Amino acid sequence: MANEFTSPRFLGSGWHISYLVWHASGEGVRVCVAVAGSKADAEKTLRSKIEEDFYPAIKSSPITEDSDDEVMRMLQWIPDAVRETLKQVPLGMGEYYAELFYDLG
Repeated sequence: MANEFTSPRFLGSGWHISYLVWHASGEGVRVCVAVAGSKADAEKTLRSKIEEDFYPAIKSSPITEDSDDEVMRMLQWIPDAVRETLKQVPLGMGEYYAELFYDLG
């Protein structure tokens, strides 16, 4: 399901996303997102940035027009400039990582 945050050209270009959403009672929410040219590369990028304890929470998916709602929500964390750049480079020649933390305390 495409929305105003995703362009069809980006959705159909072969990129993959790996992400985790970690809710810690009394501490907040941690969201980590990695995009790369393959599932293995996206997961490798994400794993290189997070602690091993979080590995079981990693989810991965190709980025397509029929990606589920959770993947589409994660794509909203990727800035327009990054999506534009990834659309213009050959698949596998770039990667992106972002980490957000919301303090709920």
